[in-house]
Amino acid sequence: MPPHVAVVGGGVAGIAAALRLAERGVRVTLLERTNRLGGRAGSFRDGSLDESIDNCQHVALGCCDQYLDLLADLGVADSMHWTSSFHYIEADGRTSTLPIPALPSPLHGLPLLARAGFLSIAERASIARALAGVRLTGGDKWAGRSFASWLEAKRQPDRAIERFWTPIIVSACNARPEDCDAAAALKVFRDGFLRSHRDARMGVPSVPLSDLYSATGERLAAADGKLWLGATVSGVEPGRVSLRSKEALSVDAVLLATPLVVTADLLDAAPIDASDVVENLRRIRHSPIVAVHAEFEESVSDLPHAVLLDAPFDWLFFKDAGRRVHAVASAADGLVGKPGEELIAALTNEIGRRNGLGAPPVWSRVVKERRATFLVGPGVDAYRPRVDELAPDVWIAGDYTATGWPATMEGATRSGRLAAEGLLGRL
Repeated sequence: MPPHVAVVGGGVAGIAAALRLAERGVRVTLLERTNRLGGRAGSFRDGSLDESIDNCQHVALGCCDQYLDLLADLGVADSMHWTSSFHYIEADGRTSTLPIPALPSPLHGLPLLARAGFLSIAERASIARALAGVRLTGGDKWAGRSFASWLEAKRQPDRAIERFWTPIIVSACNARPEDCDAAAALKVFRDGFLRSHRDARMGVPSVPLSDLYSATGERLAAADGKLWLGATVSGVEPGRVSLRSKEALSVDAVLLATPLVVTADLLDAAPIDASDVVENLRRIRHSPIVAVHAEFEESVSDLPHAVLLDAPFDWLFFKDAGRRVHAVASAADGLVGKPGEELIAALTNEIGRRNGLGAPPVWSRVVKERRATFLVGPGVDAYRPRVDELAPDVWIAGDYTATGWPATMEGATRSGRLAAEGLLGRL
């Protein structure tokens, strides 16, 4: 009989771990508390529209090798729409389009700054000098220090920080420069923007996020495994998983791919020595994301997406010929407590002052993820656990584990696969 592993949590890390185990001959039961896959990077069914809505728009860069490989394994690699141009919209509506051409590195980055009309020539020159330093700076030197301190050391102008560095880091790490570990931020620029033009491309899913993972159950069943939705795990121990429904599974190993708060709670109650891991997990803070979905009577933009400058929202994604707008505010500590009506009004105002259209949306929906990601703060790596830090037959996975990546779908995928490979060796 093949070994039986329970993977708890149907987010990206859990899916990546479950599929890697299944393809190596392990019988996997993937347990997910909700009725959908994807976790925080998933979708939900909106009854008023009778369609799936993403929690928050998630994107991938070309450097996300493991995540893109996961999508290929699921047969949905062609569901990503790739772009090599980034658009920035200023408060008066002026738009700058920054292309990333297919040139050898680092030449591919030159047109990006040359077209950045929202920055002065002096600011662009300062940014170019700092980017050249990124290629030569080892991340370890700045680990434990804030990205803001790195920007200060590079003498970056305030306006360059707010208009160039901050939008990128807030979107990639869900943290402002003063709250973000410098090593994590430098990795984003080094791997995502400076390595090659291919790595700097941005991919936006053309289907609801949870649809990307719909083949998971079929893949597990083909390996004599099972996807169990609506299964809330109430307790774990070596060789056993207990459900809130009073059912239990006897397994050879357990892999927890749950959010860090859930993982800490389950480990705290488990009959294993996990006190150090639990203590470290409880030291890791969260960072929120706020999203506003809105549909307008007429098109508000002919762009696919854009960075908003001098606005409460970081990105706008336009769909359905520009009538449907998905606004995203990352590191949204200042917005997460505001009423939904105020957030919708803020989005309407931002769109109106940029294109002259002030009509309110015909439909809108606000989504707040208070624990959207862990905060990649200075020194947080000291608290991020290894996937194999527990009992031999209890493992963990998640973007908050020690992957060397910030809180991304790529980090979650790497963590899940790393845990699966280690567990396979143990089994």
